[in-house]
Amino acid sequence: MPQNGYLKVLNVRVNKITAEEIINKIEKFLLSEKQHYLVTFNPEMAVEARRDNHFQGIINQADLVIPDGVGIILAGKIIDRKISLKKISGIDLIYKICEAEFIKDKKIYLLGAGEKVAEKAANILKQKYSRLSIVGAEEGIEMSNTRYQVSKSNNKSLSELNNKLIQRINKAEPDILFVAFGSPNQEKWIFENLKKMPSVKLAMGVGGSFDFISGKIKRAPLVFRKLGLEWFWRLMLEPRRTKRIYNATIKFSWLVLKSMF
Repeated sequence: MPQNGYLKVLNVRVNKITAEEIINKIEKFLLSEKQHYLVTFNPEMAVEARRDNHFQGIINQADLVIPDGVGIILAGKIIDRKISLKKISGIDLIYKICEAEFIKDKKIYLLGAGEKVAEKAANILKQKYSRLSIVGAEEGIEMSNTRYQVSKSNNKSLSELNNKLIQRINKAEPDILFVAFGSPNQEKWIFENLKKMPSVKLAMGVGGSFDFISGKIKRAPLVFRKLGLEWFWRLMLEPRRTKRIYNATIKFSWLVLKSMF
C-alpha cells in the first residue's frame, strides 16, 4: 500500500510526484551541502532489481525514484486504483532541468553512451539552451556486458581508468552529472563513486537519453509516447532488444500480478 509519498512496485519505492515537484526538489538538492542521486525507474529495471538485491538496495536509497515507463504507471494502478503515478522519462527530465531558471548558475557534465555521442548531445543541448554551462562530455569507461562494481573488481586497469575519469570530473567541478552507462551499471557506478566527486550535488542515470538527444537513435513519435508504445517503437528500430522488451512487458507484468496474490 502507498505511504509516505511513495508506492512500492516489486519492493522498490517509487515516488508519487509531479514533474513540477521534481524540479523544485532538484533546485533544493543543488542548494544543499549534501549529495543526491536520482533514479528514473522502468519495468526492465524492476525485473533486474528483483534478481539483484544489491541493485534493489541502491534504488531504494536514492533521493528520488521517478516512474519512467508505462508499465510502472499501470502497476501503480493495479496496486492502488486511487494512486495516479505520472510518467516522466529520463530525456524529458533532462530537458526540464536544462530549461529551469536555476540552471544558469550550475555546471553540467555528460558521461557515457557511445563514442562522441555525449559530445554531440552536449552541442545540441547548448544550441537549444543558451544558458547551459556544460563543462564536460565524454564516453567514460566501457561498460558493455559488465555488472559494474569497482570496489569488488580485480581488474586493476578498470580501476585505474575509473580513477582517471574521477579526476577529470573533479577538475571540471560540475554540479550535475548525467550518467549514460545503461542500467544497472549507471546506478551502481553512481552509488560507488558519488562521494569521490564532492562538487556533484545531483547525479542521475539517464540510460539511452544521449542517443536520442544526439540523433543517433530516433525517438518514438509523440503518438507512440502518449499511447505508452515507446517500447514497440524501440523494438521496430532495434530487434536485438527483444529479450529486454520481453522482460519489460511480459515478465514484469507477470511479476506484478504474482506479487498481488
